Amino acid sequence: MCIQGTSRYLLMFYGSVRASQTLFENLTYAVLRAPLRWLDTVPVGRILNRFTADFNIVDSSIANALAFGLFNVLMLFCIIIAG
Repeated sequence: MCIQGTSRYLLMFYGSVRASQTLFENLTYAVLRAPLRWLDTVPVGRILNRFTADFNIVDSSIANALAFGLFNVLMLFCIIIAG
C-alpha cells in the first residue's frame, strides 16, 4: 500500500506539471501569434484571468480526479493480486 500510494501521487504530480507546461506553451504560442487587432481590443487582465483559470483547473480539479481514478485502479490491481 505504501508503494501504491507513493506511486499514485508521484504520477499525479508529474502528470500535472507536464500538463501545465504543455498548456502554458500552447497558450503562450496562441497569444503571441494572435493578430495585433485582437491584442488591442482584449484587455490584458482578461488574458491573465483565462491563463490562471485554466491552470487552476489543470492543477487541482483534473489532477485530483485522475489521482482518485488511479487509486481505484491500483486498489483493484492489489486486490486481484492478493486474491
